[in-house]
Amino acid sequence: MSKQSYWIRDVDGTYAQVDGTAERDQWVKVNNWSEAGEPSPTDQVHVVNENPEIGRGRLPYGAVEAWAGLGWKPGPPPGGENAPAVEPAKPTKAPAVAGGEQKEK
Repeated sequence: MSKQSYWIRDVDGTYAQVDGTAERDQWVKVNNWSEAGEPSPTDQVHVVNENPEIGRGRLPYGAVEAWAGLGWKPGPPPGGENAPAVEPAKPTKAPAVAGGEQKEK
């Protein structure tokens, strides 16, 4: 029995495809990704090559099929299931400077 594949998307809009609910939940609940529908042809997608020495990259989703003959397919984000948890970014404020200039002491 094969695992179901899910599309997920990071805060920058890059998609990835993961297998199984456990991996999906790891990325969505712990690593701040969101579950998504299928990407549009211009959306960037994480891809992996069947040859592990070649590695991984990103392609527009519309180009993945053309590169499939060279071993590329949609895959998980870098780090896979063992990626560290990412804490959501906290907003920061730039310090206000009264009067627009600082005076030298």
